[in-house]
Amino acid sequence: MKNKRIFGVTLLCFAISAEAVDGEGSIKRVEFIGKNFLPHPDIVQFKIEGNFNNATCDNTWAGIRKVDNHLVSALLAARAADKVVQVYLDSNDKYFAERCVVTGIAYP
Repeated sequence: MKNKRIFGVTLLCFAISAEAVDGEGSIKRVEFIGKNFLPHPDIVQFKIEGNFNNATCDNTWAGIRKVDNHLVSALLAARAADKVVQVYLDSNDKYFAERCVVTGIAYP
């Protein structure tokens, strides 16, 4: 059973590393949007140095949905420590115009 878990975690790590990073840089700005802001409610949107490089997403802004509070925590920890982050975007999930939703954040 333990070997199956180790194999599963290893496979997951390879899957994540195989996915292309959509942006890497220090966080320049973070905005917290509440549930009553109709254009894009319950989003934490942010900018990074160097912008994002996904061809189907806005290159300036990306957002994290309120339900993904672990990603918000990772973003804020990186901002507080002035750390570089790698950002993964879902080009099929847009919260406003061409602004894509974040699917993952990693510390390189």
